[in-house]
Amino acid sequence: ALVLAAAAAPHPHWAKALDPDPRLWPSGREAWFSFLCIVLWNCCGYDSAGMVAAEVRSPRSSFPRALWGAFALSTTLYVLPLAAALATLDHWEQWAPGTYPLLGASLGGGGLEAALTAASAVSMAGVLFTILCTSSRALLAMATLRMLP
Repeated sequence: ALVLAAAAAPHPHWAKALDPDPRLWPSGREAWFSFLCIVLWNCCGYDSAGMVAAEVRSPRSSFPRALWGAFALSTTLYVLPLAAALATLDHWEQWAPGTYPLLGASLGGGGLEAALTAASAVSMAGVLFTILCTSSRALLAMATLRMLP
């Protein structure tokens, strides 16, 4: 993501990234529902941190720091490349799912496209494994307490 931002940096038109065009915002109930689902998906995983709290030293002080740090890092890694792509490329209205690697290809060639595709696959695998590991802990705890058969 940061490589995409760096590749877009030589030719930015920052006014395009700050475009107040109302078409950037969802219109209609279904569009807002989709927008909120995407925002929630991008923030998934924070709720799973509590499943491993027993294994953390002084979770009362370390959890808030870790969660705020993760929030800041993930927000930066979403906003910075997106703003750079918006500032560099035209026709954001035509963007669709799967456009992000194509943006990388147009800014940095096939290598950046392959890197973004691989990074997104590794990221989604990480999300899946995290959810599996933390969910299995909840099931184990419930079975230990005889809340499950």
